Amino acid sequence: MLLIRSTLAGVQSGRLRSPLAATLRYLLVPLSLIFRAVVALRNLLHRSRVIKSKRCSDKVISVGNITTGGTGKTPVTLMLANWLKSHHLPFAVLSRGYQSPSGKGNLVFNSSASVSNNVVGDEIALLARKLPDTWFGVGQDRMRNIKTLQEKQDVGIFLLDDGFQHRQLFRDYDIVLVDASNPFGNGWLLPAGNLREPLSSLARADLLLITRAESRTPAELAALKEKLRKYIDVTRIFQVKTTISRLYDFATSEPVALNELSQRKCAAFCGIGNPDSFRQLLVANGITVNRSIIFDDHHCYSEADLVLLRRMLTDGSCDLLLTTEKDAVKLPRNGFARGRCAAVEISVAIPEREDIFWGKIAEVLAC
Repeated sequence: MLLIRSTLAGVQSGRLRSPLAATLRYLLVPLSLIFRAVVALRNLLHRSRVIKSKRCSDKVISVGNITTGGTGKTPVTLMLANWLKSHHLPFAVLSRGYQSPSGKGNLVFNSSASVSNNVVGDEIALLARKLPDTWFGVGQDRMRNIKTLQEKQDVGIFLLDDGFQHRQLFRDYDIVLVDASNPFGNGWLLPAGNLREPLSSLARADLLLITRAESRTPAELAALKEKLRKYIDVTRIFQVKTTISRLYDFATSEPVALNELSQRKCAAFCGIGNPDSFRQLLVANGITVNRSIIFDDHHCYSEADLVLLRRMLTDGSCDLLLTTEKDAVKLPRNGFARGRCAAVEISVAIPEREDIFWGKIAEVLAC
């Protein structure tokens, strides 16, 4: 099953270009055409207001994308949340809770209370760790969670995680992310490709963020912007740069110096939407990655997985494992001994026109 999913992901992203991939894509095209028609009808019903979005009395800012897979929503949501905290603006985070039990129901909690990733999902568990004393609403019924949160405190602002396609809820601002390292996959809609909507839907966005901009040359970024400006004004397009903010030992949380890794034999493992981006980030920071193990997105680590990873530390493959923070929240605390596994903390920033970007956020919030 894992092989099937990984093969399909390779076809959808355009990274797998074998004759088998071409055949599989060809077979899936009819389903993509049906999916495109359904999406077009849904968007038409919303645009003509036959289906009306529910309004919230507080401000709603959506962070979403137009493709499946990882585009960097979690670090961007964290960046926005930290900005709101720095301006003392009360807010809460809303999420569907992908592949979590809460995603099928509804859960409201404060991050000051301990919460398991098995309950809320890895992305929300990570955000809860990073954002102390913050309220979260997890589940499919966002409006119900909004009402529950409003009863608990004066929220003011809701950050809607992965909300671009969730048009049932009206949003005051739509921020859409496009991953520079793989913007639109093979160009087809699901399931032949990884597009959730046609590119023309980008016209709904208020701001467009090109994430992982550091992975492309200035000429490549310029060409991508030229393509995007067909749908959104170039003044509303911003680049986002991803950097390693720190590394820490998984077992002890002690800091690990980045410059020390040049003396270590490192291997990387992760289960995220865009695993190539993690390896590229490590290499860009001078880390030699001798081997990479890729798991399915949102993978839940089993004892068999831990045995496989620990074996790499004993068979000479590596003497240090590196993983993402999103993966780290799913690993058992006693999973690795001290000095054997390090978590990589990343942060994002807007390197150009940052004042204009935050000015637009402040404007919509009228603060």
